[in-house]
Amino acid sequence: MVERKLGAHVFFGNKKHNQAAVCEICGHSGHDINYRFFTEIAYCTYLHSRQVARVDDARNIVVMSNGQEVPFDLRGDSDAIKLKPHMVPHLVCGDSCVESLCRPPFQIRPDMIHSMPVVSAALIEGGMFWPHSFKEEQIETKKSKCSVCGGSFPNATKKFTTIRIASSEETNGVADEFARKGGFDFVEAKTPGDVGKLWGYRFDKGLMRNDLEFCSNECMFDYCTSRRAVVIYPNIVLQGFMAIVTPNMTAINLALGNSYKYRPTKMSPL
Repeated sequence: MVERKLGAHVFFGNKKHNQAAVCEICGHSGHDINYRFFTEIAYCTYLHSRQVARVDDARNIVVMSNGQEVPFDLRGDSDAIKLKPHMVPHLVCGDSCVESLCRPPFQIRPDMIHSMPVVSAALIEGGMFWPHSFKEEQIETKKSKCSVCGGSFPNATKKFTTIRIASSEETNGVADEFARKGGFDFVEAKTPGDVGKLWGYRFDKGLMRNDLEFCSNECMFDYCTSRRAVVIYPNIVLQGFMAIVTPNMTAINLALGNSYKYRPTKMSPL
């Protein structure tokens, strides 16, 4: 086995991946890359609102003037936020990439906090991606073992589903039409949009597993190509979607001109 280091973490992989890690956000390659944990904000309560009566820090509750109790996970001087339940590790190169993903999605006017003291991501027009990040030492994690390279990596709630591919077809066409006529479980496009070069996959759902874990998208890709399978998992970097890794992942990213060739494909919102 060949030792490879990702920042403060050490992984053991085969020679194929004896290389610097790659940031999942910008595609930068280097040895300054570490795991950061990402989740989404469900809602934010503005504590300076006249509708807030008091904050019960012992119970992590904001008590409103009408008696309503609004739970929170994190509290600042002016607001308290409630997080969604998923907490997903991603490999990133530094604070600049984290800030580019987690920048505030909107700014509420100071006078509006009195009429709208609680702002929910789901209530913003069209829905809203509202991410939040933590360093590993800021949250409770567990050590997991990668099923491909055997390396140890920090995890919290990230779970993986692997499914063997029963059959696949390749064509040029329209994704919806191709999926409907071919009876595919998933269709992946090699070109932007849903028209052009397409791969359709039919899954063998009898060969579905939930007991494997992967330290990186690279190891997921290795698993998919060696086992003719797909891996499905929650991904916050892709704006809070379930993501799928397929044997064609790198070919698709190269064709799309993505700087990160191990970027998975979106499936459905978390």
